[in-house]
Amino acid sequence: MSRIEVVPRFQKAYRRLTPPLQAAVRKALTTLIENPASRGLNLEALSGRPGFYSIRVNRNYRALLQKKVDSDGEYFSVEDVDTHDIYKR
Repeated sequence: MSRIEVVPRFQKAYRRLTPPLQAAVRKALTTLIENPASRGLNLEALSGRPGFYSIRVNRNYRALLQKKVDSDGEYFSVEDVDTHDIYKR
């Protein structure tokens, strides 16, 4: 089981999504918490951005994550959600 932290930038992007997309994001994040190795998430490290990962929300949307460590161990900070353009930021 993984832990996640949600940051304000993600919250702002999430609020701009349609309700069906919001539901897909919630489902993807729940899957990340319950089974981070799920093939459906397509969890992958981003090249050129050490410590950053993405997961698949649906065919067009991705959530941007940053792996962090604290006294309780590793966790993901959910940084943003958007189309594939998220990789250009």
